[in-house]
Amino acid sequence: MVAFFETGIALRKAPRGDEPRSADRLRLHYTVERRLADRLRAAQTVDERRAIFSSMYEELFRLVPDHPRLLAQRKLQSDRDHGIDWDVAQLKRFLRPGCTFLEIGAGDCALSARIAKQVSRVYAVDICDQTREALPENVTLVLSHGSDIDVPEGSVDVAFSDQLMEHLHPDDAMAQLHNVHRALRKGESPEISGGHHSMKWQPLGRWVSGGPRPTASR
Repeated sequence: MVAFFETGIALRKAPRGDEPRSADRLRLHYTVERRLADRLRAAQTVDERRAIFSSMYEELFRLVPDHPRLLAQRKLQSDRDHGIDWDVAQLKRFLRPGCTFLEIGAGDCALSARIAKQVSRVYAVDICDQTREALPENVTLVLSHGSDIDVPEGSVDVAFSDQLMEHLHPDDAMAQLHNVHRALRKGESPEISGGHHSMKWQPLGRWVSGGPRPTASR
């Protein structure tokens, strides 16, 4: 694949240790993500978008070796664990013993694995396998082309997605919402959180004034 642009050697190498990200590195990160998004928006067909999804993260991480997700893998898990704790706390009131939970954009499935302790079954949906360890027996990883959600119709009690929708082509976003609705048990309706690009589905359909995830205390 042809890179968007050639960057200097200094920018292609990840910073050492706890070295802060410079303005140039932040600008590079923004430019790469912006051009990936532009390429996705310009794609005319579902097949074109599927091809982009298949290599999108590989290209992003290659061009941005100090991407926060990569750096997180080299840091202590405290910040990551704090974020998962926050999501679990927000979801707690929607979860019931015996229910089925769906996470769209599950990433490394860390949240799905935690939720699995509280529910009967979990479907973790993402465009590629990013898991780093074995999943609990009641968690099923479901690979998606970006908008499809290949789970049994009417099988899900609670569906959750966080910071995903902004990465989809508008046509795919509508298709994904349709597929989430198809996956929900009959009679359930959406609950939208006021948090950053987040979406939760559950039976009562009330508005939740969420908010951005707090920063871990030091």
